[in-house]
Parts: sequence; structure tokens; C-alpha cells
Amino acid sequence: MGLKAVKIDGFRTLTNPCAKGNGGCSHLCLNRPKDYICACPYGYELSTDLRNCVVPEAFLLLTRKENIYRISIENYNNDAIIPISGIKDAR
Repeated sequence: MGLKAVKIDGFRTLTNPCAKGNGGCSHLCLNRPKDYICACPYGYELSTDLRNCVVPEAFLLLTRKENIYRISIENYNNDAIIPISGIKDAR
């Protein structure tokens, strides 16, 4: 999938920081109105440099009634709900 922005005469020129070198991101570069952020695909987490995606080495798995969560021990703000379907009672 992709998205392509083009300049049409009469409109202002827009810049995309992700266009050159993927914005310095190792995997995903997400352009926002005033800046951009790096992000990671499922199974990876953003390292503390906020640019590179790494496979987590230390994490905590916990369950609730219908979900399994992974919480990173090494990096804050890298919590994820693990997409597993058909869970009836996770204990």
C-alpha cells in the first residue's frame, strides 16, 4: 500500500520529511501535519533512540479475561495487545 502526494498548480508546496532516507526511521515513518514519528511493525518495539525498531528481549506477558498483553520492561510506552483470536478465558 502507499500514498502519493502531488503538487497541483495553485496549491502550496508541501514537504515530507519521510521522503528522504525514510526520515531516519528503520521501519515505518509516519508523517504528521507539523512533524513525523517513527513506528514499528507488530513484533518489534521502538528503541530508546525513537528511530530504530528492535525485537524486544525483556517483556512481561499478562492476561485479562479476553486479551493477552505484552509490556516492555526495557522501553516505556511500548505496550501491545497481542492479536490472538478465539480466547474464551485467559487466566
